[in-house]
Amino acid sequence: MEMITAAIMMTTTAATTMTTNMPGAPTAAGFAAVSPAGGAAWTERQFRAMNTNVSVLLYSTRPSLARYVETTFARSEQRLSRFRADSELSLLNRSERPEQHVSHELFAVLEAAQWAASSTQGLFDPTILPSLERAGYDRSFEEIAADQTTPTVAGWRADGSSHSHFTMKDVVLDRNGCRVRRPCELRLDLGGIGKGWTVDRCADLLYKEGPFLLNAGGDIYAYGTPGTTDGWRIEIEDALNPDAGVATVTVSHSAVATSTVIKRRWQRDGRMRHHIIDPRTGQPADTDLLAVTVLAPRATIAEIYAKSALILGSRAGLTFLTQRGVDALLQAQDGRLYATDGLASRLTVSPPERHLHPVQSC
Repeated sequence: MEMITAAIMMTTTAATTMTTNMPGAPTAAGFAAVSPAGGAAWTERQFRAMNTNVSVLLYSTRPSLARYVETTFARSEQRLSRFRADSELSLLNRSERPEQHVSHELFAVLEAAQWAASSTQGLFDPTILPSLERAGYDRSFEEIAADQTTPTVAGWRADGSSHSHFTMKDVVLDRNGCRVRRPCELRLDLGGIGKGWTVDRCADLLYKEGPFLLNAGGDIYAYGTPGTTDGWRIEIEDALNPDAGVATVTVSHSAVATSTVIKRRWQRDGRMRHHIIDPRTGQPADTDLLAVTVLAPRATIAEIYAKSALILGSRAGLTFLTQRGVDALLQAQDGRLYATDGLASRLTVSPPERHLHPVQSC
């Protein structure tokens, strides 16, 4: 989900922190009721986590909170990454015990994943890890991108008949002891929910301080109103041209997330594949969409619904999103843009002559 950038965000791979009352920055007077007490200043921190760039910009009397965000992401990565052999998730996936105690953090993410699987009628399902690996996503994307001669994985079938027969219904969670019961062969990938869940955890703390913008590779939470503006201006990237945007929208007290088939693609057996697996087939989703951007109260919700709509395609995807009451922008393979009624009036499309198709015309 690397599709959304904020105009204020700078990209870096090293952790940096900047606290300032710099000229040109929004002043405390512009924040009204959401501003912290006197002595507040803007703090920005940038770092790398969960295989993406993360940036947090906040207005607070406690600049150390920016470092806390980085610590929270590091802790989540150690709990949830399938690319770390020593992560808690990797240990769970390798365990031959049908029942295992897990941390409160991993348990909470698994509970969220069960809700997501139920809410999407199985379109979101972390048990698709074997299908991801057979499609070629068997290591971090950075490693895949560096090696385009990935060998064929034994067991891959072009018709998808080898995909996992498990679902999240096969995972039983016991809250009393933070225990997980599952078939030993069932393995999980939490990449489709872990980043959004971590953004939400950080937002739960930061909103008590003042305005902030947290951007984890396109999973965004925007809170408050910087300066005298109505909110944070978010640019949605053009899936067909990463150097341009298709639209901008101003948000406040909201999460934004984009799911796309463009950013994580690779060649396998002479075919282009991507990381969005359709649990119904076990194969990379066959969709007429390139990207879906969703606005929702929580990053977890935005992330899950964006991926589900992307799998469904433009017509069914718009119906899915409308029924769940979230705003969204969808970009089709041919570049056409579709928006839910609630978002269409809030978007500034680029270029201005570009046509925005409402739900009813899809």
